[in-house]
Amino acid sequence: MLPEAFALDANRLARFTREAQVLASLNHPNIAAIHGLDEQGSTRGAIPLDEALPIPRQIAEALDAAHEQGIVHRETIGR
Repeated sequence: MLPEAFALDANRLARFTREAQVLASLNHPNIAAIHGLDEQGSTRGAIPLDEALPIPRQIAEALDAAHEQGIVHRETIGR
């Protein structure tokens, strides 16, 4: 989800869309599939500890897979 100020900024929204298209090309079980972009989004509350503990390893494996494909995260939102 993008902060409203970013969603209303055409340049940032275009960048986000380009990045989403690149990420949609990745296929890894720890990288969420992107099927499309819309203006709606939702979040959920706290994740139970037994579900949360595996997440850092999954993130590391996903980043490794992205890096192997030449995709490097360089986000500076909020700076």
